[in-house]
Amino acid sequence: MKYFFILLCYLSSLIANVDIRIESKPSSAHITIDSKPYGVTPLENISLSPGFYQIDVSLENYVPVKYDFELQSAGFSLLRFQLNKLHTVVIKTEETGLKFELDKKFPWEDQQMEFKMEEGIHTLKVFKGDSLIDEIELEVIQSLEYFFEYSKIVE
Repeated sequence: MKYFFILLCYLSSLIANVDIRIESKPSSAHITIDSKPYGVTPLENISLSPGFYQIDVSLENYVPVKYDFELQSAGFSLLRFQLNKLHTVVIKTEETGLKFELDKKFPWEDQQMEFKMEEGIHTLKVFKGDSLIDEIELEVIQSLEYFFEYSKIVE
């Protein structure tokens, strides 16, 4: 009987729900857990059973966050998310025949491109044919327009 009681306590702890609070900075971010909408932050008194979950945190003009986690047995859990702002960045040139690449993954050849970019440092590479002719670090802290002009050194 003693072992049955211990087993019963153990099994009930596995199926007991955990209360969760979710916060974000900035607040008012939309929260979905396993594709089910839960509302906007801050969220309190969400009750989930232990297991694996995916939380999606989204807010207009901010980089969305996907967070996979395992919720373990506990009385309470607090999740906090810091969202990074997105800014509009326009890159222009009057030059022709150039190829551009942003952060090693966004190539283009147009004379003007517009991006929604996360705050931080980004690398712009400029090619003429297969030759790298310039590499620029862009610090994005607000929306901006960057004009690229290639000036050849004449000897």
